[in-house]
Amino acid sequence: MKHNYQIEIVFWLTKVLLTHQTIFIKMTFIKSSKILVTISLLICVLGSLSDIELANCAASPKEIPSQIEEIRVLGLVATNFGWNFFDVKDQLEAWNVTVTVIAPTQTTYSCDNRGSPIPITADILLSDFEDADFANYDCLFVPSGAWWFSAANNPTITEFIKSAYEHGLIVSSMCVGSGILGAADIVEGKKLLCHGNSAYLISNAGGIRTSGINVTSDEKLVTGDTGGGLTGGGDAAAPYTQFSEFLIKESLGLTYLDQYSIEKVTNVPGSSHKISVITQTIHELDQILTGNERNILEVKVVFYPKSDRKSSFQIPLNKISENFFEGYINEEIDGRYKVKIEIYTDFEDLEIDIVDNTLWINTIPGYPLWIIVSLSCAVLGMLVVTTRRKIHSL
Repeated sequence: MKHNYQIEIVFWLTKVLLTHQTIFIKMTFIKSSKILVTISLLICVLGSLSDIELANCAASPKEIPSQIEEIRVLGLVATNFGWNFFDVKDQLEAWNVTVTVIAPTQTTYSCDNRGSPIPITADILLSDFEDADFANYDCLFVPSGAWWFSAANNPTITEFIKSAYEHGLIVSSMCVGSGILGAADIVEGKKLLCHGNSAYLISNAGGIRTSGINVTSDEKLVTGDTGGGLTGGGDAAAPYTQFSEFLIKESLGLTYLDQYSIEKVTNVPGSSHKISVITQTIHELDQILTGNERNILEVKVVFYPKSDRKSSFQIPLNKISENFFEGYINEEIDGRYKVKIEIYTDFEDLEIDIVDNTLWINTIPGYPLWIIVSLSCAVLGMLVVTTRRKIHSL
């Protein structure tokens, strides 16, 4: 959730001044002038700062692993968890990633999608896990499976997931499991893939269910499509390999976005700004993992109005050259926006990057508020000092 501290502090200062005006009137002129000048300086300092984002993820970034072998994944399971947990776990471990199983009980049984339930032994119990332990991990994997409904209604499970996200872990799931992330209240304003059965948990929490792709990442949430992805075929054909690749990419801090710019233009009829995006491939990692080299297929820029988080508009960019994309913003568009760049690959992957939390387009930006208030306080302070000097000269 976005929080504008500048406006709130100005509001409370104004309220105090109005509520206790008699007190201020009774103050000596010198005290009043000092207060007004102090308020002026305070507002100027606040105004010079950018808006502070009360993000769900940790304020201080986690240390990024330098190689695949350093990645640590925490796998959360409970009774009736999905078989795809084993698919993802086996794939990650084949790439020398350490997967630690955490569960409410020492022994936990999977669902029976592919036969008899399979038991798994927890490496650590939920009850023994401390918040400080999150520093030892890079990702949390929440599998799909028949457990999704009970997990979504279990405060111990959902609070653990939320805490992991707030401590900076990448949180991931697929199919119906993505609904559990909605129940954990960490999906607002983010795009996720999810099975229809649990999709209501995404929408209820302000998330955006997307489709037509196999894997997506948005603000440290990695989600995979339903069983079989785009091809169908049930849980046995779910896109767990692509999903696991994205966990590796995100954990290593790799991105398809290289550079971007949004610049005002005056020589393009009907347009106010030009958007330029330079992408990059990560073929070296592709070769290490599966040998399937991904190429950038499409780039879109999505604008989310700050006044209405549920609405948005997008601008598909034109591909100018191999990794260079360009587009224009219509001159009729105005307001303040959260801006994300969506990058699609030829493997039906989607990476979403936040590039600006408070972009003003074709309108007066928010800073005049603090300029006007601070200047007013400064002028009042000078008037008080001048009046005081005149009185003393009499």
